This record gives sequence, structure tokens and C-alpha cells, in this order.
Amino acid sequence: MELFNFHTHNKSENYGIINIFPGDEIIAGKRYSCGLHPWNYSENYDKDLSKIEVLAKEKKLVAIGETGFDPKSPVDIELQTKIFLRHVEISEKYNLPLIIHCVKFYNQLIKIKSQLKPENVWIIHGFNGKITIAKELVKNEFCFSISETVLQNIEKAENLFKIIPTENLFLETDDKNSDIESIYNFAAKQFSMSLSDLKKYVEINLKIMGI
Repeated sequence: MELFNFHTHNKSENYGIINIFPGDEIIAGKRYSCGLHPWNYSENYDKDLSKIEVLAKEKKLVAIGETGFDPKSPVDIELQTKIFLRHVEISEKYNLPLIIHCVKFYNQLIKIKSQLKPENVWIIHGFNGKITIAKELVKNEFCFSISETVLQNIEKAENLFKIIPTENLFLETDDKNSDIESIYNFAAKQFSMSLSDLKKYVEINLKIMGI
């Protein structure tokens, strides 16, 4: 059974969204997202953002990102915000969902979304934060893409899947070479449904976003 991998850095993936950087090779027939990761932010971001916008305009992307906020970023929070907002502009202009990497700056992220009221879906990829944060994100209509990293704490993972509705859920491998079936099986068990039913829910969510 083919299970959709919402966010991966594995360029050989055939059924998922491959995250690339500006200038990376694009192969026809595959799905891609492109953005500037907070770790790669710099003062000279305009050129790369222009490349991302060209890819979006040429319909070579199904999503913008990953992009977002991280204390490990080489630039301060003001510039991180400025670069993030540019990604939001591209997402809205070309009607594409936004894939978000966020560490610690969730209040900032929620505030921006509340102020901008974007028309396109914002997805927190690789979420493994506190349950209280997850509740706030659900309340503010974020979606989530979850990897098997959450399985390092089973009790927390179980509580997380009690909070996230199926219509807000995607699953991923991120930068791991793991089998995505493990997180799908765990999620299906938490929702008391079959693997094939969960697969259908994810595919419906993708269709709603135009992916």
C-alpha cells in the first residue's frame, strides 16, 4: 500500500512532497516544496526568494517551505520574521499551502497567522512540541505533519493524536530514511481505524489543498 509522505528530503520519493532548496534539480512528475529553512537564513535572502517565486509561478511546486522560526537561525527574530512573511506572500499569491518549521517561537507564529488571516493552509511539519502548544495550534486552525520522532515518548504521542483531528493531519519521514508505515500504523491505531481508512483521510486532506 502506497502511503503519502508529506515532507521528505529523500529525492527518490515517488509518493510524497520532496523538500528542495532554490536551484535544486526538479524532475517532472514529482511533487516539490521549496523554501528557505531558518538555519539557512541570511542577509542575502532576496535572490533565493525570487527563485522560489519563479518556481511557484511556473507551477513546479505544490507547497512553499519549509520555512519558519528557530533559535538556531544565524539571524535575529526580526529578520526571521521578515523572511517568513515573504514566504507567506508567495504562498498567498500562488495559492499554495505553507510548510512550517518552528522551534519555540509558536506564540510569534500564532500571532502572525491571527493578524494575516491567510487563505491557504499552514502546516507545522515534524511537530513534537508540548500538548498545550498543540491545543493552541489546533484552535488557530494549523495543520500538522507528524513523523515517527514522536514515538520516542509514546504517552505524549498518544495524547497528541487525541488532540489533532484527522482533517488536520499529515504524516512524514522528514530527513530520516525510516519506513513511513510505522507512524501511519501508530496513528491509525490511535484513531481506531484501519491503515487504508487513514490513507483515505490523508488523501482527502491533500485533495482539499490541491495537492
